[in-house]
Amino acid sequence: MNKATVLVVVALGCVCMWALLLEQTLAAKPSTTAKRAGQQKVRLDLGNDPKDRAAKKQGKTSATKGDNDDIECKDGMCESRPTGKAKTKANDKKSTGTDKSARKPARSVVGAVGNTVILQVERDENGHGFMVIDDSSRLWRLLLSHRSILGGYYNSEGTPPIFSLFKILETVIFVPSVLTKSDVTPRFLQIGLGTGVTTKFWKKAGVPVDVVDISPSVIKLAKAYFGFVPNGDVFAEDANVWMDRTLASTNHHKYAAIVHDVFDAGKTTPELLSTESLRKVKTLLTNNGVLVLNVVGFITGTPEQLLTIRAVVSTLVEVFPQVRCFADHPPSATTVPDLANVVCFASQSQPITFDIPAVINPQDTAGQVWTQFQDWELFAEDVQLLRQQGAKATGYPEPVTDASNPLHD
Repeated sequence: MNKATVLVVVALGCVCMWALLLEQTLAAKPSTTAKRAGQQKVRLDLGNDPKDRAAKKQGKTSATKGDNDDIECKDGMCESRPTGKAKTKANDKKSTGTDKSARKPARSVVGAVGNTVILQVERDENGHGFMVIDDSSRLWRLLLSHRSILGGYYNSEGTPPIFSLFKILETVIFVPSVLTKSDVTPRFLQIGLGTGVTTKFWKKAGVPVDVVDISPSVIKLAKAYFGFVPNGDVFAEDANVWMDRTLASTNHHKYAAIVHDVFDAGKTTPELLSTESLRKVKTLLTNNGVLVLNVVGFITGTPEQLLTIRAVVSTLVEVFPQVRCFADHPPSATTVPDLANVVCFASQSQPITFDIPAVINPQDTAGQVWTQFQDWELFAEDVQLLRQQGAKATGYPEPVTDASNPLHD
C-alpha cells in the first residue's frame, strides 16, 4: 500500500469522528432574543462536562467555553473570543489571506479534542456546516463539511496538498492544448473551491483562475486559513445558475481549462454531473479546452457500488469526444471494493496527453504523483466500447440527465 492510499484510509477513518464533532458544535439553537439580534453564543458540547449536559437539559445554549473565553456566533460565523481582562486588540484584527500569518489567524481557537484543534466553525446561508481543524498528530490542516473533507495541507511542509488527487488536478496545465494551443489568452475556471490549493499552483504559473462555489463560507475560510488569494473573479453561486447566467451573456470568458471538483456530504453533487450540466461546461471551453472532473466512488466492487463512477463515465463519453480517467492511487488487482477519487480529463477536440516536466524534486513525494498517475488509468477499453456500441451493449448505465439522475440518494 503506497503513501497516497494510506493517507486516504487514515483520513476516511477520521472523517466520521470530525463530522460528528461538527454536528455537535452546530447543534445548539439560539434563543429568540439572540436570533433577533443576529448573534448567539453556543457551547462546544462534546458530552464530557457534567455542567454542559445539565445546561443542555435545561435548554440553555448560552455559556462560556472557559474562564476567559466565550464562543460567539454572528452572521453564521462562530469563534472563541476572550472576555474581561484577557481581551486584547489582537483579537479584533481581520485576516487578509495575503501571507503566511493569514493562514493562521491570531484568534483564539474554538476548542480542542485530543490532538485535534478546532480553529473555526461556521454554518452558511444554505445550511451547510464547516469546520477548520489542525491535527497535530498528523501535522495537517483540514477544511471539513459534514461527511466531507474539502481539502487541506501539511502544516510541517508549507502548503502541499494532503491528497494525491490535487496533484492530478494540477496536471491539466501540462496538457499541450491547454496553454500552447489555446486560441485565447489562457484562463481557468474552478467549480468548487475547497481550500484553493490547486488555484495557488496555477496562479504561480501565471494563469488567472475564476472560481465558482455555492458557499460564501468556503471562500471566506479558504482565504482566512489556507492562503487563498484570488487572481480572477470569484462567485458565491450555484454553478448551474452561474453557467446559465454567464452563457446568456454575449460577452463572457472562454476557458482553456475547467476544473470541476464539487463534493459535499460524502458525495459528488449529482446536479452538476448530468448531461445538461456538462454540456454547459463544454460550451464554456475554448476549442482546444479541457475539462478535468473529480468524482468519488468505487472503482472495484459490486454493480451497485460501481454505479456512480460508471454513470459519470457514460455521461462524459456522451458529451465529449475525448475522455481519459485516472484513480488517485494504484488500482487494486482484486475485486475487493476500492473507494477512490477518480479524475477524468475530457476534450472536444485534441486527444488527452501530458507533457510532464522531466525534472522533479525527488524529495517532493506529492510531486512524484505527476510521474506515476498515468499508470493508474481506468476504463480505457470501456470508453472505446461506449463510444462504439453505446451504454446498453457495454452494461454501463445510460448517460445521466436532469430528468433521470441515478446519482441522487
